[in-house]
Amino acid sequence: MGHADTASRSRAITAKKASDPGPGRLYLGHPNRSRGCEDLMRLRLCCTRLNTTSLTDSPRCLSAPTSRRGFTLVELVVVVSIITLLIAILLPAMKQAKTNARTVRCQINERQLMQAQHMYASDNYGIPAHSNWLSNENGGANDMKYAGWLYKWPKRAKLKDIEAGALWRYLNDYDIYRCQEHAKPWGGTERITSYCLNGSLVFFGKNNYAFPLNRWRPDDIWYWETDENSNWWNDGSNFPREFATGRHDLGGNRGAGNVATMDGGVEWLSIQDYHDLAFSSKRTRLWNVPNDANGR
Repeated sequence: MGHADTASRSRAITAKKASDPGPGRLYLGHPNRSRGCEDLMRLRLCCTRLNTTSLTDSPRCLSAPTSRRGFTLVELVVVVSIITLLIAILLPAMKQAKTNARTVRCQINERQLMQAQHMYASDNYGIPAHSNWLSNENGGANDMKYAGWLYKWPKRAKLKDIEAGALWRYLNDYDIYRCQEHAKPWGGTERITSYCLNGSLVFFGKNNYAFPLNRWRPDDIWYWETDENSNWWNDGSNFPREFATGRHDLGGNRGAGNVATMDGGVEWLSIQDYHDLAFSSKRTRLWNVPNDANGR
């Protein structure tokens, strides 16, 4: 075979390879491409625009769009009914929990007031702070020249007046003087506190100084919450019969509120329990003047 034949055969093989792209090799515009090749090429271009590396990586190129099913009217009504039922069940429980939390907060306030009384007594030869009994404060020549537990006479109408009280330096917090359940309107010393100190500390005005701590029984009641609907907010203390509040409602019973005892304890009394103590003719935990037969 001559050189001419060899050259001719090489040109024929080269032309055949050029006309047959072979497996996996497609060229747009090739004269021999099929219809299927054109479709496959369009898919490859689509995948390239979506930044995919293969045809299987792009279901959006190969699959048809699917429809989404929404909620039916019946399903929506059922869901709304369930939510409404849950709200109806949970709201009373949440309200009761809030009430209980405020009652506990009120008890903490009274406990802190008693702790402050003990600290004051520790700094003053065992004598607790005066009860702000009005007749001891405005009695002319016998007027007190020192602060009571709540304020210093005659300033007793503004919240800031608490800062002149004997216990302020131990507490330094207005919120301790206020029960969160004590709703407005407020009048008199009710503007600055929710609590009163038992007038028995100064023998209901017969003494200018409070009895020392060592004269009291541990469960004698010192602080309570005066009835917000009463007219007894003229000073910082009261007679026991001048009523306690019923604003704390626990377990379905209207409560008389919280009371604090001489030993620093705090408890909750029903109105009936409070009245039994307040209207007794004998010595009780409310009528508790030391060394007196009937506590008054």
